This record gives sequence, C-alpha cells and structure tokens, in this order.
Amino acid sequence: MIAVCPLQTVVRTFQNYDSTIQQISLFPPDERVALGTFIGCFPEAFDLVFTNPPLAVALANAHGWDTFGLVTVDSKFIGELLRQRRRKICGTLGFPSSERVVRILRKVQPQACYVDLLARVRAALPNHSLLAILSHLPTIGAAELSVAADLSDCPNISVGLFTDLVMHFTQESAGEWRKLLRQTANLLQPPRNECRLFNWATPSRHEAFSHRRHTDGHRLRSVQQVRRSHYRLWCDLVDLESFDPANDYADFDDILFPSAPLPGIDAIRPINSGSTLVEEARSMGHCVLSYAKRVAEGKCYLYRVLNPDRATLLIAYHITNWRIEELAGVRNQSVSPATKEVVESWLRTTQALIRHD
Repeated sequence: MIAVCPLQTVVRTFQNYDSTIQQISLFPPDERVALGTFIGCFPEAFDLVFTNPPLAVALANAHGWDTFGLVTVDSKFIGELLRQRRRKICGTLGFPSSERVVRILRKVQPQACYVDLLARVRAALPNHSLLAILSHLPTIGAAELSVAADLSDCPNISVGLFTDLVMHFTQESAGEWRKLLRQTANLLQPPRNECRLFNWATPSRHEAFSHRRHTDGHRLRSVQQVRRSHYRLWCDLVDLESFDPANDYADFDDILFPSAPLPGIDAIRPINSGSTLVEEARSMGHCVLSYAKRVAEGKCYLYRVLNPDRATLLIAYHITNWRIEELAGVRNQSVSPATKEVVESWLRTTQALIRHD
C-alpha cells in the first residue's frame, strides 16, 4: 500500500515535472529508473532528490538492496522515514547519525551517487580524519568518494595525501591505488598475536618494526610517501634477502584459514593454510602476508594462480557475489589480459554452478 502524502506535495511535484526530470538526468544512468519510481511512489521525496542526492539514491534502492541494513522495508516504513530529520534517515541507512555527515552527503554531486560507491563510503565515514577532510571540501565528486572509500582503513590521513590521490585518480588506476593503500594500511595496523604470528627471534626486531610502523603512520602526506612507507615496511617485515619460512615463520604452520568459498581448479588453487601463504609470499615477492588477519577472519580469500601467468588472487564478497579485489603478479606486477580473463571466467562459471546447485 502506497503511503499517503499531503496533496500540496503531489501538486508541487507535478508542477516541477521538468525540473525533476532534469535533476534525475544528472544521476548515473543505472540509478535513474529507481529514482523516478521512488518519486512517483513518494512525492514527498522530491526535496530529498535535490537537497541530499546520496540519501535519495540509498532510499530509492532500499527495496531491492539490503546492504544498508533496513530491518523492515515497505511503503509505510519509507513514507514515515521521509518525514523524519535527515540525521534520522542517515542513521537508519547505516551512516553515522550526525548533522556533520548530513552536511557532507549534501555536498555530493548527483553524478557521483552510485549505489556500490555509497556503500563503500558509508563504511569509511567513521574514520575521523576522513570526516574532517570531507567536511572542508566545497563539493564532492566520484573521485573524492572513491579515494575516501579506499582510505577507510588508513590511520592519520592528511589533507595532502587525500588531495594528491584525488589529483592522480582515474578509473583505470583506481585498482592499483586501492591495492597499494590497503596493503600499506594493513602493514600499519598490528595484527593479533603479532609476535607469535611472525616468530621474531629477538625483541629488537619486533621493536624496530613497530617503531617504523608508528613513525611512518604519521608521515603519509603524499602518494610518494605512501610508496616509500609501503616499501620500507614490507622490507622490514619480510626481509627478503634472509627470508626463511622454516625459521622466521615456524609457528605459521599452525594457522588454518577458513575454507575457500569457491572450489579451485588446476590453474587456480586456494590458499588454506599459513604455511602455503608464507610460501606464496616468498615465491611471489610481494606483501600478501599483510592479508593474513583478514583471511583468518573470513573477510577475504586468497588463491594461487598458476596459469597462464603466475599470480596471486584476492577475492571478497560484494553485495551479491564474489569479485576480484586484487590480482597481482610477481613483485606486484600487472598480469596479462589472458590471465585476467581466465580468472574472471572461473569466477563467473564457478558462482553460476553454485547458484544452480
């Protein structure tokens, strides 16, 4: 049953039909049908589409997408929610419930309001450094939202780093930046049982790495410094020249990761144990070990890609299916298009078979 709204709201919506259509045309094409239907069912949403585009897109997609965590989604619920303060709508949709967040969302351009991107940004908003930066931006576009989402796990974000990343941002390079930032953030955050996990022979090695991590965590003010910190932290952690799994990571054999959600094939094999992960890091020469904590918690899963090129695959669950989060070759080099196609084909085929069964 459609919620009842005041007659004057309906009249005003139709009187402003042209401006409404023009406003909806500013949103991404994939969101326009949902927004048009949303306004048709709830004329009181007219103001929201103009004054806070992200909240309008979130509510317009609430019926078919439960990522925002709405407990009961029906017409009565949406109609009542639209009559609440913007801060209340934010809290219900899973955003931090504050006037500051409302003001930040109000500055987001309609062209940047992609549902998937908004979900990623929502997870980043509890980061106080990001809140401070976003609060001072005059307008927020897709590049700013993408960078904010990528920095969600990074401590002590500076305005310089954020601005530098936005200036360098392109859709083609977004994946590479995301990988570098996430790996650096993982290295800066101490995993649980760190001493046991990495089996440092002396306290001095542990203390040296912790000091480097602490000092570098306060220096991430540019892309160049992120690259430098990533390299130094990784060298301190693994020390490739003297890397010996049998000694440096003796206790890693005891760690078992959750079973991989997708069965492997001859060319793509899951990494299900700490010893296999250590061997992967040694043979590939990159910092895949920094993902040990996330893999152990079941937040993502790792695979060894053996053909056509040697690579390491990281997958994570996004909304409705498993997707490639990272695919890196030896020493983080890019993989060939053939290798990427093999991995993507395996993902599609395997998930289709699982759904069919």
